[in-house]
Amino acid sequence: ILGIAGIACGLLAPDTQTVVGAPGSTVKVDALARTIDFPPMQNEPSQRLLPVGGAFLLRPVPRTVVEVQAFDAAGRHLTVTQPSGSSFLSPVLLMQARQTIAGMNLPYDSFAVPAAHRLVRAVLFTAQEAAQMRGARGNPGAAVLFDVEDESGRSVARGLALARSNETISVAGLALRPNVTTYNATDVVAIPNIFAVMLGLIAISSGAILNATAKTPSRS
Repeated sequence: ILGIAGIACGLLAPDTQTVVGAPGSTVKVDALARTIDFPPMQNEPSQRLLPVGGAFLLRPVPRTVVEVQAFDAAGRHLTVTQPSGSSFLSPVLLMQARQTIAGMNLPYDSFAVPAAHRLVRAVLFTAQEAAQMRGARGNPGAAVLFDVEDESGRSVARGLALARSNETISVAGLALRPNVTTYNATDVVAIPNIFAVMLGLIAISSGAILNATAKTPSRS
């Protein structure tokens, strides 16, 4: 039973799927025939088993994300939106797209600051990659390159700036502060059918008990 369940899982089960969601969002997963709720940043999802027409292991996988804060020239907080993202009002950039800069393949994302009529692309550099950037300053660590455009997508004056994580920089009339941190995605991993595994383990345990009982010498 255990062998058949393992072979069936290996041959017929879907490949592992990584589900990425913004904090507080809900993502539908067809393989599970249900949705996964992503908690706020401070509450990470736990590992658990879900028997849904078989069995799946939901395994948290840390990913690097960027939480962005925006301010105007007077220091007033401005709302950050993601018109093309999975969660419109989330300030957390999931950094799922990639582009090549100076021979480095880098993750990037974009957001808007509606009150300032600005669109911003954010490119993420690891600490090692940031150290290779000309003009990089501040404490060693991950950094974000901000490229600011107007609402029509045209570049603006002084619209390019590099900021270390948790450093506030001025760019194109905005003050932007990135926080490079981690937030869990969820791996959906197919595992052998739980009921078949339980039945197989019960059969093995029963056989072991019966075998031990049969070998115990009787007392006359």
